[in-house]
Amino acid sequence: MVRNFRPRWHYTPPAGWINDPNGLCQVGDTYHLFAQHHPDGTDWGPMHWAHATSRDLLHWQHQPIALAPDAHGMAFSGGAVLDKANTAGFSGPGANPALVLMYCQSGRVQQQGIAWSTDYIHFHPYDKNPVIPNGGLRDFRDPKPFWNPVLSCWSCVVASGDHIDFYRSDDLKRWCRTSAFGPAGNLPGVWECPDFFALPAPDGQLKWVLVVSMGRAKEDGGSCTQYFSGSFDGVSFMADPAGETRLVDPGFDDYAAITFDNAPERILVGWASNWTYAGLTPTGVYRGAMTLPRILSLRQTPAGLRLAGRPCPALDLLLKPAARLESGEADRSLPLPGESFGIRLTGEGPVSVSLANDAGERLCFGLSDPGTFFLDRSQASSLRFSDWYDRPLFQQLRVPRLASGPYDMVFYFDVSICDWFADSGLLAVTSAVYPARPYTRLEVEGAAALTLLT
Repeated sequence: MVRNFRPRWHYTPPAGWINDPNGLCQVGDTYHLFAQHHPDGTDWGPMHWAHATSRDLLHWQHQPIALAPDAHGMAFSGGAVLDKANTAGFSGPGANPALVLMYCQSGRVQQQGIAWSTDYIHFHPYDKNPVIPNGGLRDFRDPKPFWNPVLSCWSCVVASGDHIDFYRSDDLKRWCRTSAFGPAGNLPGVWECPDFFALPAPDGQLKWVLVVSMGRAKEDGGSCTQYFSGSFDGVSFMADPAGETRLVDPGFDDYAAITFDNAPERILVGWASNWTYAGLTPTGVYRGAMTLPRILSLRQTPAGLRLAGRPCPALDLLLKPAARLESGEADRSLPLPGESFGIRLTGEGPVSVSLANDAGERLCFGLSDPGTFFLDRSQASSLRFSDWYDRPLFQQLRVPRLASGPYDMVFYFDVSICDWFADSGLLAVTSAVYPARPYTRLEVEGAAALTLLT
């Protein structure tokens, strides 16, 4: 019998396969989440767009499938915008503003199309698709539209092999290419699932952030998502000198992350898996989940400007303190209340926390000396579903700390996914874990105060 690994707070489909989040958009007080979806099996297959809605980003209501394969091909990844000024003309008299989905139509070639809805449930593909035809590229996909405040028009970013193409439009239907970015700073691999948005830097300057997902080789860690910060004149993006590659999430399981459009804050959600073993995870009738949403900001560090992600505020309303260990207590263990909980740690110096059970399974995380965050899932599960998942490259994570002094970290465990935040979001990591039995206790080593949240 397959153990139930379905998390409580992370979006999963009722059944079937999901991967990339798509079309994230807030309409009124409702968040709309779409995702790459194969409804008829738990392996990657003919891509549809799943659709779900939420008021708090944690509890999701499933909606009808929004997009399905058609004569142009499968419905690959893309974004969504709310056309408040009716620039596309999809809204009739007295109707709601149209929610416009822009997506890759992947058939004989990859090209970009749009679909629209004014009831935000039933979507109509535009009858003159594609709106951006393919000019001869093998990999040309994943459009992410946004309102361009510099030129007062629509713009979008499209992944084009090893670089990003920028386009502009006045009506979401007719697009012209304006510039390109890349492949400078590129990790080896095809660029996918771009996102582009503005965030204020700590000095008050407005910075633009380009997020790009990468399909690296398995031997290099598989799926990852990098980002660049810089300036945007409405036409071209100019990246600041980066030095080393900067990752949105240095963990094992956060890919194709994009942000919500039309939201007051920049909220990021990714696919909580890795293409290296995504098709083998032991989750039964469904396969695939999303990360916890993160509120993004830019932080200045000794290493330069960095993207930070803190957990969405709804978690603070959902979870309350249930037990506490002071730093000087002799007994440094607590029973766990179930399979979904949070752990808050404050202190200074090395610390190690283990989640364990009587079957000998143990997931460990903490801060080692002289200031390196670690996550160790090498003993977290006795299940053997993937040789790659079991390799040290995907078992033991080490991340240099970008801050100093006392730490404040929070670790959310939700049945089979953990999301870990520290130093005001300078560390933000998602990893999938599949213990054969639920963890029943936590153990702490080091002088840290711990609060268990349930």
